[in-house]
Amino acid sequence: MTLNSMMFFTIFFTFFPLYYISKKWKWVLLLLFNYYFYIIAMPSHVLTILITSISTYIAAIIIEKIKNPKYKKIFTGISILSFLFVLIYFKYSNFLLKSLGFTIDNKIKTLIAPIGISFYTLQVISYLVDVYKGKLKAEKHLGHLLIFVSFFGTILSGPIERAIDFLPQLKKKITLNFDLVFDGLKLVIEGLFLKVAVADKFGVFVDAIYNNPSQYKGYPLILATLLFGLQLYTDFNGYSLMAKGFSQMLGLKIMDNFNNPYFSKSIREFWRRWHISLSFWFRDYVYIPLGGKKVSTLRGCFNRLVVFTVSGLWHGANWTFILWGFLHGFYQSFSLVIHKLFPNKKSAPKLIQIIITYLLANFAWIFFRANTMSDGLYICKNLFRHIKPLNLHYLLNIITSKQLITFFILIIFIFILDYIKEKSIKLPLIVNIIIYTIMLLGILCLGNPSESSFIYFNF
Repeated sequence: MTLNSMMFFTIFFTFFPLYYISKKWKWVLLLLFNYYFYIIAMPSHVLTILITSISTYIAAIIIEKIKNPKYKKIFTGISILSFLFVLIYFKYSNFLLKSLGFTIDNKIKTLIAPIGISFYTLQVISYLVDVYKGKLKAEKHLGHLLIFVSFFGTILSGPIERAIDFLPQLKKKITLNFDLVFDGLKLVIEGLFLKVAVADKFGVFVDAIYNNPSQYKGYPLILATLLFGLQLYTDFNGYSLMAKGFSQMLGLKIMDNFNNPYFSKSIREFWRRWHISLSFWFRDYVYIPLGGKKVSTLRGCFNRLVVFTVSGLWHGANWTFILWGFLHGFYQSFSLVIHKLFPNKKSAPKLIQIIITYLLANFAWIFFRANTMSDGLYICKNLFRHIKPLNLHYLLNIITSKQLITFFILIIFIFILDYIKEKSIKLPLIVNIIIYTIMLLGILCLGNPSESSFIYFNF
């Protein structure tokens, strides 16, 4: 069950009035809803997330009670390593054994990682670290901690919430606010539009090319790569908007995960706007402990390479993800060196910076999307072959002019939406009505009746 499924909409809007009718037991209903949602999504691993949650609850209380700094640090470290071990076992066993040349047991081969384990593992680690550092008290209400780990709005694809922001909301009295509900519903509509009318449309062409890249050269590879960058953005941002919208309708606030990333003027800025919760998590719990900005240029480059390479591995057990992360680490390191060597250099015009950043990000997406390293390298080698104007007919043999026009209109529309947000433009009511009408029509006319999962569910 996904947020864009008819089943979820039916269950959510049945749950919605019950949630607000209940005054004292809202948390019980929300907890039951979360676990029902997870059981439908992956019944085989509901015990895994339950045990993780209870273990986190107990570990945090013990960490808070230990007075000796040395023992507190040791216990915190052991707790974190335990959760990392579970993540590695489920997600990386096959990859690690294969990479080291070991024979893979059939049980390992068929091992399926619990949905959301990459996300909720980072959440519980940040919670334990924050309790250890005294940033917040250990949660004494087991039900609230269970909700934090299993919350339906974050469990499948983030955002990676911080306990310090989320848990206090569960202790407040939540009353029905029609303005918040209406605004949340608008976010759901926008997110659903981005997913079913844009991302899924782009995905059909992207999958056809990237699943058989050796059949193509030049224009099809370029178009598929550029479309994938937009597919991933509209798919993941669509999910994030829907998750935020549904959460807001229940009176709960979760963080924004995107901030118009393709308007970034540098890769560094791109990562302050793309998958914000993950970027901030790695900044606070990996990059800063490694020394942050208080190190030499050489060490700073090394730290960036480590952080982004690990980030790539977090996305998936494949060398393609590792290379994708390494590329972003290289971009960041190169930028740092240039800034140190030429501190007073004149910046290029803003539009040029945005275009360069956009192209660099899209080049890295090749390896993010490629099924294998050999596919990714093939695409890089053949990206600009046969791209003479006379060879455009080659592209038109693969895609119809109607599809091209549809893609072009959708691209213009999503960039207009982002530009409005980027510039914080206040639109007249009639314009807002027109925009949301277009979105609803797009969902009805372009959406595929069959349910498709979000890309980040795979991570």
